[in-house]
Parts: sequence; structure tokens; C-alpha cells
Amino acid sequence: MTIIQLIEEADRCVKCALCLPHCPTYQLVKNEAASPRGRIALMQAWLQDELPSNAQLYQHLDSCLMCRSCEGACPSGVKYGVLMDGVRRHRWQSWGRLARLRSRLLLMLLSNRRLPIVVRPLLHLYQMSSVSTLFRGWLPSWLKRVESMLPQLTAIKAIQPNYPTTQTQKRRVILFTGCISQLVEREVHQAAITLLNHLGCDVVIPDSQCCCGAMHRHAGDSSAAARLMVQNRAHLSDESFDALLFMASGCGAELAEQGGFSQPVRDISDYLLQLDWPDDLELQPLNARVVIHEPCSMFYGRFDRQAVPLLLQKIPQLQTVMFNNAPLCCGAAGSYMLTQSEMSHQLQRLKVEAVKKLQPDILVTTNTGCALQLRSGLREAGLNVEVLHPLQLIARQLSVT
Repeated sequence: MTIIQLIEEADRCVKCALCLPHCPTYQLVKNEAASPRGRIALMQAWLQDELPSNAQLYQHLDSCLMCRSCEGACPSGVKYGVLMDGVRRHRWQSWGRLARLRSRLLLMLLSNRRLPIVVRPLLHLYQMSSVSTLFRGWLPSWLKRVESMLPQLTAIKAIQPNYPTTQTQKRRVILFTGCISQLVEREVHQAAITLLNHLGCDVVIPDSQCCCGAMHRHAGDSSAAARLMVQNRAHLSDESFDALLFMASGCGAELAEQGGFSQPVRDISDYLLQLDWPDDLELQPLNARVVIHEPCSMFYGRFDRQAVPLLLQKIPQLQTVMFNNAPLCCGAAGSYMLTQSEMSHQLQRLKVEAVKKLQPDILVTTNTGCALQLRSGLREAGLNVEVLHPLQLIARQLSVT
């Protein structure tokens, strides 16, 4: 959007305050500058050259999680996400080369699909050895935070490009595996492959796919985000496939909103529910209490929020509970957990306190960042709650007779 278009969109906000109860940062600090209508007012002034660029302005804008909970509450239908992305893009273009380089280096590290292939085995060895205990006390605070977010990595086989089903009734799907999930959620990928194969789906995982580009777009680097989306459209669009399936809701929201694929972009939980489950495929009972965490991207991505609860109902004896404050973000928000660590940590603690009150055995979530954030917070609080993707839980209880 041009500056004029952004100003016109911002002018649609009538400052009614209905968004305030839905904004996590405003709920924390009770500062209008940290609310949707406050940030819109700041953006209006900045776009019209009535407010200079400075660190305080950037801090108020950058403290936005982009959870977009405000959009659902807005009676005027202001496209807050589009507005914030547009302002960040214009700000990015005003930066010097060094500032853009620093941002691009961080995004490159987070979104590089090749790096996890090398890093994962090394991290597995690190976690299994006494070296991790010796070095932990010497790590800087930000690196300790990153380490605390990692799950216990296992020596799992590398993901292959093709996984044909042995069932007679066949469908063909493409699986989008993202970037950082290559490092921390390979078990989720394997669970997805197992379930899809058992339900009659040939699974293809193109090695040429890349990061969805959401982190780049939200950081203001729209040109990099566009390049990544063009590459994904070129290598993932194929109308001979039934669907392009995603496991992480953040990636799915970006793919679905940007569009341009030959086949529909589908949430894998919702897709699995639409398939015929054969009589010889049973799920073993599990007497456990599971809390379902809904990522913000499930809301603004407009995906079926009942898919995960309905899928988990297939496990006999399982008790599922939902958060009462589900719309409030856990504080992960992509790279936000690293770039705005203080605010992220405060939101993390609030969500962990909510988990503690529900007393679950397991927490499930469909977003990679949320899983990392919540796992870290639960460990810090000393709570013995396992954090899983719902597909992992389903695959764990799978029994073929």
C-alpha cells in the first residue's frame, strides 16, 4: 500500500476503544500507545510527517505482537495487520544499509531451511552430554532463553521427499514443513506422514520449498517476503494434488492469505477429519487431561477452530479443556520472543499461570513458536506438563489391527 492508502486505512479507525480488552500489550501496561487505536494514531501522525522517527515511536510500534485480535473486535473492519505491515515496510525502506543488514541476518538465521540439517545433530549431542550443564552457567541471558525453548531433540531420520501410502484408496498431498520447524518439530512431521499414509494419502515434501516469509513481512522486509512466496508458489503449486497441508498455523495463515496456489491450502487437522478412518485403524485410550492452546494465527487465519478438539476426541478416555483467555497471545509471535524479550516473557508468565490453574498432563498447540514459548515457560515454572502438537498425540496412540 502507498502512504496515501495507508493514511486512508488508518483514518477508518474511529478510536472507539472496543479493541482495548483484546490487546495483550495494552492489558499488560495500560498505556494507550501500546494499544491498537494508540498505535494507529501514532502511525497516522508519522505517515503525515507530524511525528518524527525516533526510538520511542519505534518501540511502541515494535511492541505490537501482530496477534491481530483487535481486528475481530473492530466494528469498522480496520485492516490493522495490513496497516502495520505497510508502515513497517516504509520504515524499513528508510533505514540505512547497516540496520537492514542486521535485521536480514537475524531473519536468515531463523528462516534458513538448510541450517537445521547441520545444527540438529550437534544440538542433540550437546543435550545428551554433560557439556550442556557445564556451559549453561556461562551462556548470555538471550542464549539461555533460546536453549530453554528447545525440546529434547532425538536422533530422527532425515525427512525424504516422497512417502507413498500402501492403502488402495489414494489421495495425494503436499506437506509444507516450514523453516524453524525443521529443527524443533521433525517428530511432528513424522507424525503427520504416518497418519496421512495410514489414511490413504501419498505424501510429497518438496525440498525446494522455503520459509513462508511471514517473519520477513512483519519485520518490514516485504521484498524478501515476496521472493519467498514466489518460490513457494513455483514449487508447491500443483493442481494434481488434493491439498497443500500445513502443520504450523502461523505458516498456514501466511500461505492462505497470500494465496496464489493451484490447490487449496488446508490445516492438516481439519483435513484429517475429512478423511475416512478405516475400521482397522484404532487409537489406544489415554486417561489424561489435555489443555488445547489456540494460536493467534488460528483466529486471524480464519481456520476451523473446532478441528483440533474434534480430532482429539478420537482418543478414548482423553479429557480436553480450553483456555478461557484463548485470544490473549502467549508472547511468542515469531521473532518477537527474541526482539521484544521482556514483553514476551511477561505474556509467557501469564499464560503459564493459566495453564497451572487448569492442571493438565499435556498441552497441545498447532504453532511452532507457541510450543517453544510455552515449553520454556512451563520448565521455568517447574511444571511437569508435556508440550506436543496434536498430531504427535494422535500418532502416539495409533494402533493398526
